Amino acid sequence: MRRKEQRKRRTLQYPGTVISYPYRPALLLTFLLCAGFGAGAYAVFFEALNNTRGMLLTQTIHLGVHGATRVLWGVFACSLTISVTGGLMLLRDLFFCPLLEMDHAVLRIPAGLRLRQKEIPLAGIDGIEILTSNKKTFLAIWHAGGYDHVMESQLPDKAAFAQFVDAISERIPAI
Repeated sequence: MRRKEQRKRRTLQYPGTVISYPYRPALLLTFLLCAGFGAGAYAVFFEALNNTRGMLLTQTIHLGVHGATRVLWGVFACSLTISVTGGLMLLRDLFFCPLLEMDHAVLRIPAGLRLRQKEIPLAGIDGIEILTSNKKTFLAIWHAGGYDHVMESQLPDKAAFAQFVDAISERIPAI
């Protein structure tokens, strides 16, 4: 509830000029992936700890007990890293709701793992296009600093995505 009040307050400060939407991934999917990799790390940890067998990789590479144990510790480390990183992203999205914001001159997009937003000057946008890939719709944005995208599924609903696309189309200089 507090996030909605903050968003309303920001919009009221600059009436008609600031567009702001909460921008978050599917929290349930993120949680399930973190839990899956965490469970995998847990299982591989005990397998590596108690390993007494060798390993055969792709029917051609034979590893002894020590080599197989090293591979298992590597798999454990990768699984644990992915799980912890996903967990941190989940906590960030729960407590610090990233916002997709646009005013008359700048588009601000949440930037991956960081809490800061990436700022893209609207005058520097070279092109935009709505694309669909694997049943996922997103707005591709080409600009002077490279390429970014805004996923429809990370906005509150399809209407918000349509409003955002209309607003950015109106505000960027003629392409």
